Amino acid sequence: MSAENKFNEIVKDFKASIKTSVDDALSEIHSEMVPYLNDDTEHNAIYRAHDIVSNILSSNFTLEDGKIVCDGWKTKLTANDHDRLINKLAEKCADTAAQKKIERLERQLKEAWEVR
Repeated sequence: MSAENKFNEIVKDFKASIKTSVDDALSEIHSEMVPYLNDDTEHNAIYRAHDIVSNILSSNFTLEDGKIVCDGWKTKLTANDHDRLINKLAEKCADTAAQKKIERLERQLKEAWEVR
């Protein structure tokens, strides 16, 4: 067997060994890391959506060309969307909002009397 043939055989064996090692590494990465990445992506989307909704509810957004802009996210509310949102918030939060307003006003009155 010539040196060139021996060298070619060593290279062929090395390529096969590398291919096996790379396939094993990719398989391990896929089986051990991808589930976490998918989970992370879902959780990140949930947290981002929560932050956007919280910012909108606390009036931390801008209006540009009739669109609500919050943290780089833009959406346009139609008149119908707006009415549905307001009606649902009123339906779900009216009592709580009224109670909070009463508590705030009572606190302000108490503070005003204490200052006198």
